[in-house]
Amino acid sequence: MASLNIKARDSEEYPVIAGYLNNDSIKPFVNKVSYSQNAAVINRLNKILSISRKGGLALTAIMTLIAILITFNTVRLAIYSSRESINIMRLVGGSNFFIRSPFLVEGMIYGVISAVISLLVITPVVYFVSPYASIMVPELNLWGDFLSGLIPLLFYQLLFGVGVGLVSSFIAIGKYLKD
Repeated sequence: MASLNIKARDSEEYPVIAGYLNNDSIKPFVNKVSYSQNAAVINRLNKILSISRKGGLALTAIMTLIAILITFNTVRLAIYSSRESINIMRLVGGSNFFIRSPFLVEGMIYGVISAVISLLVITPVVYFVSPYASIMVPELNLWGDFLSGLIPLLFYQLLFGVGVGLVSSFIAIGKYLKD
């Protein structure tokens, strides 16, 4: 007896597919549709994925806030240690951009360093977790997917890190230049 396994791209599509296969015009050609037996498991997995996505988004927001605060305080310390130089630059007519630019570059460098460190930390984690994830979900090739997306991941991490560094440096030096 021949069988056909249908996999949906999105788990929300399974009820639609099952409804189509249970249609009267197709029913004579279909012996068994197993969606109704697996619906509870699929719905539970959907709920777990939804909670995981929301939790991941909240964790990302918290970590971003922490990164901004750490960079902000680091740049503030650098500004504090350079306050005499900044005051001299102001006295001789240095523009705000001239005073601000070294600290903005410093924030960008912090962002680049943090992106590289995070990639160096996550790579071995993905490498060691990948076999266990493949046991749980055989179709999942976590390490292969990670390697295929490594360049875009590095690009986005660098972009995000530089952005966070720039924003927090801009805020920190802006507060000092207003005083």
